[in-house]
Amino acid sequence: MAAALDYLNLITDHQGITKAEAQLNLSYILSAIKELEQISADVTAVRLSLDELLKIWQAKWSLSARVVSTFERYRLAYETDARKINVVVAQASL
Repeated sequence: MAAALDYLNLITDHQGITKAEAQLNLSYILSAIKELEQISADVTAVRLSLDELLKIWQAKWSLSARVVSTFERYRLAYETDARKINVVVAQASL
């Protein structure tokens, strides 16, 4: 069970996650599921929760953005925020 938790602790989530990052998180979830298969105790509830988590990350993978560098992600976030600020300033001056 400890190895399964170790895999789940590796999952990262943030706004603008890339396909590669989502794919890596999916592999962590699948590894955790494989670790649970080795446990002799009843892990049905945990397995059902991991199945739900797997569905969520499959959806995030299919909706995720193209792979971009960290610098590019920050640049895009900065430009988006700057545009929002400029719109607010322009409306306030009217």
